[in-house]
Amino acid sequence: MSNASVRLRTADLQRHRVATTLPQRPVDAPSVQDLQALRSQVASLRSLGAGQPRDVLDMLDRFEARLPDPVSVLSLSLRWREGSTVLVLEAAQAEALAEAVQRFEQDAGFRAVALQRQQRQRGDTGGRVQAELHLGHRR
Repeated sequence: MSNASVRLRTADLQRHRVATTLPQRPVDAPSVQDLQALRSQVASLRSLGAGQPRDVLDMLDRFEARLPDPVSVLSLSLRWREGSTVLVLEAAQAEALAEAVQRFEQDAGFRAVALQRQQRQRGDTGGRVQAELHLGHRR
């Protein structure tokens, strides 16, 4: 390749690079009102999630502290926006579940504690007792 063809090829590459890096038309910047509206939306979204992970962890710690050792949590449904939780608990004896309900009732962090159902399981569970507990959280 001759020097002239190398220079032409280099010039072509430089023109191509400039053409692909520069915008073909001016980019419109958002208006001040649009930026303010976006900032407001971001602040609203941040306030919705502020502190929730810590609050959820605190709530789980509270559950663990209130449950007697022989009681197991089968399911937990946290309805954060509604301020409530549904726990399905299981124990070998109904007395252990009654103790768990009593502990939750004594906790000032809950505005309501309701035992929705309690039943003895048959079959493979060895006659264990299950209970569904609805808890209303104080905010």
